[in-house]
Parts: sequence; structure tokens; C-alpha cells
Amino acid sequence: MDIIRTKEPTTEAVSLKDVKDYLRVEHDDEDNQITTMMYAATALIEKYLNRSIITQTWQLTVKRYPVCNNIKLLYGPIQSITSVTSNLSDNTQSAMPKTDYILTGKDQSPRVTLGYSKVWPTATLQPRDGVVIEYITGYGDVADDVPVNIRQGLLATIASMYEDRETGTELSGSVKGLISNQKIYTF
Repeated sequence: MDIIRTKEPTTEAVSLKDVKDYLRVEHDDEDNQITTMMYAATALIEKYLNRSIITQTWQLTVKRYPVCNNIKLLYGPIQSITSVTSNLSDNTQSAMPKTDYILTGKDQSPRVTLGYSKVWPTATLQPRDGVVIEYITGYGDVADDVPVNIRQGLLATIASMYEDRETGTELSGSVKGLISNQKIYTF
């Protein structure tokens, strides 16, 4: 299984202005450093939560269709499934009709699931990367779509990075406690 982000978020969950207000920074001298900290804090929190915060697109590639009726998706919440495509052994592709699958468990255990009485395609797939699923994740397109505890966790993490530039690259216990109700646990 391989997964890559094919479209980055177009905005941040907290703005530079919000961060500077939180830090009580009134000058522009450190805007580039603060922006870098914003990206780093977002990456830390997304990794801890196993979630996408702001809208982005992912491509999951698996070897073959499963025996069961669903394929687990990563980095929810899932907004929508764009496509399920088979990479066939003759080097062509075949898209599954959207009426053959549904999104289930979009928030906590997201999966692409076969519709009622539907079956996975039975064509011969490429030996590797036989199935490609493209989907859109994240709470939404703007900061207000993101739960307030996640935004507060971002601000606290950025503040920690700002105050301790040498070692402030881990989530604190208080931030983990603040956002843990949003975590997707994987097994």
C-alpha cells in the first residue's frame, strides 16, 4: 500500500495574523520563521491525529482488490471519493462506476465500500499498484471548519516552537490531551 498527497491544502487552519496575535508579535521580521513553524506544527498534529486538517487530495494505491467488501482509507475525515481505478495487466485503466461503491465511516474509520450486491472488478490487474483510489480529505476549506480544539492545539504548538527553537518540535502532553478526542486510532 502506498499513499501520496496529490493536492496540498490551499490555506492554513490558523492564519499568520492569528499566530502573531497569540504570540504577541507586533513586527514582521520573523514572518517567514513563524510561517515555517505553522507548517511544521500542522504536520505534527496531522501525524498525531492520523487526520487531514484542511481540504487536500490523496491517492491510495493497493496491490489488488480485497476479499472483503471494503478498503480502508487513511487521513480522514473523508469529504468524498473521486475515483476507484483498476490498473490492468494490458497497461490500460478502468474506472469503477461511482454507483458501485460508497463512502462509509467517513470520520472515524473511513472506507470505500462496495454498494449492495456489487462486486470488485475481476479483470487481471498489474502485479503491483493494481488499484488506485483518489479521495478528498479534511474538515473543510477554511479555518472555521476546523474544530476549535485543533486550532488551539496548533497555536500552542507554534508557541512552543517559537519559545524553544532548539527542541520545540514535539507535541506537549497538554496539546495531546486537548486534541486526543479527534485522533483516529489505527490497528
